[in-house]
Amino acid sequence: MALESAFQYPSDLNASLPDSTDAIPEGDNHIRGIKSVIKTTFPNINGAVTATQTELNLLDGVTASTAELNILDGVTASTAEINVLDGIPGTLTATEIGYLDGVTSAIQTQINAKGAITGQAWTGDHTFATQTAGDNSTKAATTAFVTTAITDAVLDGGVPSQTGNAGKVLTTDGSSVSWGDSGLVLVASTDITSSTATVDFTGISNASDEWVLAVINAVPATDAAVPWLRTSTDGGSTFAAANADYSWSKVTGYSSGNFGLGNDNGTTSAARIEMSGAVENTAALGGFSAQIRIVDPAGTTHNKTVVWQGNYYPSAASTCAVASGAAHRNSTADIDAIRFMFSTGDIASGKFRLYRIKK
Repeated sequence: MALESAFQYPSDLNASLPDSTDAIPEGDNHIRGIKSVIKTTFPNINGAVTATQTELNLLDGVTASTAELNILDGVTASTAEINVLDGIPGTLTATEIGYLDGVTSAIQTQINAKGAITGQAWTGDHTFATQTAGDNSTKAATTAFVTTAITDAVLDGGVPSQTGNAGKVLTTDGSSVSWGDSGLVLVASTDITSSTATVDFTGISNASDEWVLAVINAVPATDAAVPWLRTSTDGGSTFAAANADYSWSKVTGYSSGNFGLGNDNGTTSAARIEMSGAVENTAALGGFSAQIRIVDPAGTTHNKTVVWQGNYYPSAASTCAVASGAAHRNSTADIDAIRFMFSTGDIASGKFRLYRIKK
């Protein structure tokens, strides 16, 4: 009986065998050979294969490797779902298909929802890269770019940091911009809301050549009191109050034609600087107001000069009066503190501001 030389794959089978003249008992060899071919060719088939020859023929020409085909292992898609792939270009790569990973809704719908590049009216906040200062192209300009362009145009080099510069003004040395003090720099202030004997200011120094004490509506608690000023050289621990410490002159006058040159035991030998006549103690009448200038308080070459100009409501009159004058502290020692007070009684109310004039 003739048999195939090998029983491995269908190509090994000879359709003309067994010969019709072969003995029937020899048929078992053919049956075993056919079984061997089937098991060798389909080693992992352990169930019914329901695909038709047409469906199986779809694999004809597939060049995917075993590993690539094994990707389908566990796929639960239906035939209809897999058929969606019908017509996809053969040039489509796995990488390109992978771009779909994570997509949760229609891609075209999402794209259509995006603004058109041309003619789009943009709303909301959008962040763009800030271009280099001076860029004169058609690139988008951010608010940061515009701010820099404006400050560079107005102030060469831009505005310096504002931290810690409250109340200061921009100044230039001709080449760069910096913060500086304005003409008058407020140093200290005191508002009197209940009677007090004196108002003292310390800290006067060589930071400025001139200092200004603004007295605003200082009302005496006792009628007919006269406003006084004294100075200190020890930071306010003591104030000069000896009879020869000051010399001063003042001019006062009001609408009735009364004018007078005031002094206290001689203008060259006084224990205080006297700045007006007797002041009415009615708060509504305004009391005493003035700007008092202390000239070169830190210098040690000249006697210290104090100059003032103001107004007051006289105790013995029914109208406002002017008061101006000048004084010396009869010493070349520095002035580092000043004291305002009335000749008698307390200060009932008033506002006091100490300024220095920028050098």
